[in-house]
Amino acid sequence: MDLINRSLPNWAEALTAVVSAAALVAIILGAVQIRHVNRQMHRELEALYLVRYWELMDRRSRSFALRNRATRSDRPLIRDYLALSEDQLGLRALGRVTDHTWTFWSRDIRRQNELNAYQAELKSTPDGAYPHLRKLLADPGYDPLDRGPLWRLTQGL
Repeated sequence: MDLINRSLPNWAEALTAVVSAAALVAIILGAVQIRHVNRQMHRELEALYLVRYWELMDRRSRSFALRNRATRSDRPLIRDYLALSEDQLGLRALGRVTDHTWTFWSRDIRRQNELNAYQAELKSTPDGAYPHLRKLLADPGYDPLDRGPLWRLTQGL
């Protein structure tokens, strides 16, 4: 009987350790799952913006699409693109755009806005319009998301 009493606490300790390890694994798996869900949510939102971009590009006049010569009819489209760019930058500031996607978006937004028609249209707007876009064009390294690496990791960025 003395042997059983001495071995019971060891079994209880072992069971506690197993349950604790299982709980830790469950917590880690839950955190990974949340991160993946966040990442998928970001990807879906990014895809919507990609569709918006191509809808705008498909509306360009033939001369603008082929030779970068905008016509008067392209002016509203150019304004819509400037607004789309500002929206994309705003989403980044909110932490809704992944770091990977931001690498491409920031580069492509700058390249598109280097075209004369976009520069002219941006210059014709009030100085306070498109603040994120103006910062990005002035500083290629500008990132409106001011969060650290741990926050980005937990948010699926």
